Amino acid sequence: MVEQNLATKYSPSMEYYLEAIANLSGERKVARVNQISQVLQVKMPSVTSALRRLCDKGLVQHGKYGYVELTLNSKDLAKETIRRCKILSRFFTQALGIDQETTEEDACKIDHVISM
Repeated sequence: MVEQNLATKYSPSMEYYLEAIANLSGERKVARVNQISQVLQVKMPSVTSALRRLCDKGLVQHGKYGYVELTLNSKDLAKETIRRCKILSRFFTQALGIDQETTEEDACKIDHVISM
């Protein structure tokens, strides 16, 4: 499990990107800038800028016009972020009776702003 200080060291925006890359990599084996842009509903220049910051921090590897990959350091952080989203989503569904589609979206938004 990722240490609490590691998870809180990064901004919610960075966690969104890491989570999106992890999910895309799991589905399609690789992630590309245009796919990340679609998933996060942001423009491609925003993705490129974010990837540059993530590369500088050693969290992703990205070649110009190439695939985006998580580094070993960021894979655990992304997995932990996804795990927290699933826990919150399950709580909202089972304990509060909120529909699944709403809970998944809300859980991931909330996860990035609270400490768990």
